[in-house]
Amino acid sequence: MQVNWSPCAIEALLETADYIKQFSIGRAKKFYITIKEKVKLLEKQPFIGKKYERYPEYRELLVHKNYKIYYHIENSGKKQEMIVIDTFRHCKRDYWTP
Repeated sequence: MQVNWSPCAIEALLETADYIKQFSIGRAKKFYITIKEKVKLLEKQPFIGKKYERYPEYRELLVHKNYKIYYHIENSGKKQEMIVIDTFRHCKRDYWTP
């Protein structure tokens, strides 16, 4: 299954990595690689994220000790076609609304 990032999610990930890079380029690279590896799991296991209680059609997945992604699975008829990552957020931020 294909995984696509929304422009908002890409921007949030890159901003976070840039912020970390100010302190350590190595940590920023490790952070980015960790996120990408976790997201790659979604291609084969799209339901590993738990249902987001506020909006059950969305799922949330902890991809780093302090960061989550919120995503949904787009269907075409009976076939699941694509996973769309809607946002990337720090866990301590207020709840997310699609």
